Amino acid sequence: MISIADITNELAVALFRAISRHNIHFVAGTIPYDPPSRHKAVNALLYGSPLLSHSNRRRINFCNYEATKIFGKTIDEMLGMPSDELAPDVDNIREDRASYLKESLKDPVHLSNARRWQWQPDGGKKEILIDATVFPYEYKGIISSAASITLKGYYQP
Repeated sequence: MISIADITNELAVALFRAISRHNIHFVAGTIPYDPPSRHKAVNALLYGSPLLSHSNRRRINFCNYEATKIFGKTIDEMLGMPSDELAPDVDNIREDRASYLKESLKDPVHLSNARRWQWQPDGGKKEILIDATVFPYEYKGIISSAASITLKGYYQP
């Protein structure tokens, strides 16, 4: 199982580099007196605007506190999770996701009103709508995708 302690400074620096290169909206947060990571860059991402990334194996390798509020899981629950589990398996959403993820390895892709899951305290799930900018980043010589996320509201069929 992956935890905050496993998030490396190198990954955080790679994400910051990509955020800057692609002009992604991201606001670094205020780091508390006793932060969870020993790396300043990791803590700046953890407390910033909603962000998550996954590895080339499509497993979440970074998410921050604001993203956990959107998806209803803790950081430790999300780290290592297959990223496709965030997308409902209806209406070709997962197939469309695979297509834009492939595109996002070259250039940022902007999504509006994308349907995703939000886990509820009772164990259930609700569909939510998000806007996201999915963008490429390079880490250890491998290009993967990250996303800056904004919660829009709940999905109403």
